[in-house]
Amino acid sequence: MPAPLTVLILGAGQIGAFYDTPDSPHVLTHAHAATLHDSFELLGFVEPNTEQAQRAAHCWSVPVYSSIAAAHAVHSAIDIIVIATPDATHEVLLEGILTWERLPRLVFAEKPLTLSPESTKAIANRFESVGIPLAVNYTRRFVPEYQALAQRLQEKAYGEFLGATGYYGKGLFHNGSHMLDLLDWFMGVDHETPVTVSETFVDYREADPTVSALIQSRCGQPIWLKAIPASRYTIFELDMMFDSARIRLPNGGLSICTETVIPFDMVPGYEVLGQPVIQPTQIPTALQHAYTALANHLNTQTPLPCSGTEAYQTLLLCQAIQTRYTQAIQVV
Repeated sequence: MPAPLTVLILGAGQIGAFYDTPDSPHVLTHAHAATLHDSFELLGFVEPNTEQAQRAAHCWSVPVYSSIAAAHAVHSAIDIIVIATPDATHEVLLEGILTWERLPRLVFAEKPLTLSPESTKAIANRFESVGIPLAVNYTRRFVPEYQALAQRLQEKAYGEFLGATGYYGKGLFHNGSHMLDLLDWFMGVDHETPVTVSETFVDYREADPTVSALIQSRCGQPIWLKAIPASRYTIFELDMMFDSARIRLPNGGLSICTETVIPFDMVPGYEVLGQPVIQPTQIPTALQHAYTALANHLNTQTPLPCSGTEAYQTLLLCQAIQTRYTQAIQVV
């Protein structure tokens, strides 16, 4: 068995350290995923906030360093760097990594990779040029049931795509990007067709409004992105219609509900959707699957489920919607 891959997490926040604990049944943090997996050794965190650093050290029984330089003084060679810091810090950290004397073997970053498509593409290209794989945590791409569903949809197992509605809240870039990434992965979004924006509000940050929009699939069918205020409740659901089935991802995608077309017993000659077949998904342990994918990539060159390329395409879609929203405001 290969030696464990060493992991250093930049940022001891919620996704890095505090969404779960070592005893939690779900795997919701990078710390939990890295410590559960035999292929990894968690070296610790880099966290300048003293209170958070102390909490993380106590929770995960690992060192916490006040700076990257302090971590490097102890660990000169690190296999995997995880970026789990606030969105606005990602670009500077990624650029900084490229200047290190000893580069990591892989970087795993929370989304968005950076705050713009242009900088995301530039960063991805620079990492590729020096041979460092760049993985991005669009969570559902690492879940086995979603991977199988994407394969079926791309093979048109349910016939032609007819349309979809995705419900989300808490920021177009923050949460809407997950929905856009799913849609682009599942059936492809037309990046050239103009976007129509119908509703906007702020329920996360002023710089990242939540936007309702109409976009189009590559086969020309409509996709509605419907914004729901996070102040009412949290929602992330996708409803897709195909020739021979309706597929829903309710409750954050904790299950995949498939209703296939069947004859309508009451009226001969008509067809309706049958009772849903419900398949639970491994969303609660998605990060565990992500770390398996990282190990497989480094040890056996298995392709990464989500890289800088996918992150760039998703940010292009977010930017197109944001641009249309900004134009609408200027007209008013």
